[in-house]
Amino acid sequence: MYVYATSRRARWPGVAAQCAGYAAVLTALEVVFERHTDLIEYHGWKWEYSLVTMFLLTLAVRLLAGRMLRRNE
Repeated sequence: MYVYATSRRARWPGVAAQCAGYAAVLTALEVVFERHTDLIEYHGWKWEYSLVTMFLLTLAVRLLAGRMLRRNE
């Protein structure tokens, strides 16, 4: 819901940029944890997959939240 709340008045390029920003921060944290701790261990997974997956998930959540809230108005 935070993604929707911070981008509800933005146009599509702004929404995509904001989703990309959130995904980039989450991916950067994941890479740091993977490299410097034993919390995450990848076998055949790359950080690019995480970036794309988190971007698409964040964008999908934003679109669904917008639809659900418009339907209730």
